[in-house]
Amino acid sequence: MYLLNAIFLLTSTHFTLNYFFKQQYQNFLFNFSYNILYNFGKLEILLKQQYNQILNNPYVEKILDQVEELHTSFKTYDTILILNNQIVARSIRNKIIYDDGYKNSPQADFMIYNQNVKRKKTNQVVFYSTLDFALFIDKIENCSYEFLSLNVKVDYPGTESKNVDIVFSNNKETLYVVTNHINVLLISYLLKVQHNIETDPLLLRYEIHVIDHNVKFFTLNENEELILFKDHYEKVPFDLNKIKERRNNNNNNNNNNNNNKNISLTSLDNIENDNLTQILTIDINKIMEYYNSIYDTQLMNDIVLQNENLNETNESESESETSVITDNSYEKIE
Repeated sequence: MYLLNAIFLLTSTHFTLNYFFKQQYQNFLFNFSYNILYNFGKLEILLKQQYNQILNNPYVEKILDQVEELHTSFKTYDTILILNNQIVARSIRNKIIYDDGYKNSPQADFMIYNQNVKRKKTNQVVFYSTLDFALFIDKIENCSYEFLSLNVKVDYPGTESKNVDIVFSNNKETLYVVTNHINVLLISYLLKVQHNIETDPLLLRYEIHVIDHNVKFFTLNENEELILFKDHYEKVPFDLNKIKERRNNNNNNNNNNNNNKNISLTSLDNIENDNLTQILTIDINKIMEYYNSIYDTQLMNDIVLQNENLNETNESESESETSVITDNSYEKIE
């Protein structure tokens, strides 16, 4: 109820003053608005000065450095490898040419190294080969300029043409690094990351309208590449066939690797089968030898037993004959 009364009172006062004291009331409103904006501007400048003084304090700097170092120590990677707008591997800078980075770099379109700078934006350095990464990783330098506007007109098969703005620098990261190459591969990736627009670099067509730091206008398309230098930039032709050749080579290498793996597995199976056959053959031979030896032994035992029985029979017969002869002889004597 009080709120409605207050609103009604203010509205009535406004219309009354505007009707009876129009000029004086408008001058009052103008001066009042100007004083509010002016004082807010001064307050903002004062707060920024105090904020910068706090940040430049040596003790605060040490604390911030320790916090940043602690945050960096927990990071598991600083470089990403990208193929077809997808991250195919992540790695630490010092391991990029030894571990996952090296294995996947021939297959990747490009890699982005995120260089942390104390109390400044993270430098996003774009490399298109492991060799460039190894050569220029310690020679990173920021450009002395930033473009005022980057508007992209996207033409992609199956979708409507659209205009979007892309950003090379924000509050946390910047692509304005010396030797960075801006071409269709990077633009396709930025369209996905910043606007969720899925494209294939080989099919993407676009026209970028750029306003540079000197308020000069120029355009850039998919057949051109922009190279950033310290105090200037250069626009040079870009050949899409390089991407096609690289992808074809990667596909051929993958097919060859798969074929080699299949051949290796087949050879391994053959070797295992041969070994198994050999093992089985040896076992069977041993078994046959064993049974033959048992059979021979049994046969010899039977022969021995038969001989012994025969001998016993002969001995008994001879004894019987002897007894008969003895009996006969005894009778004759008598």
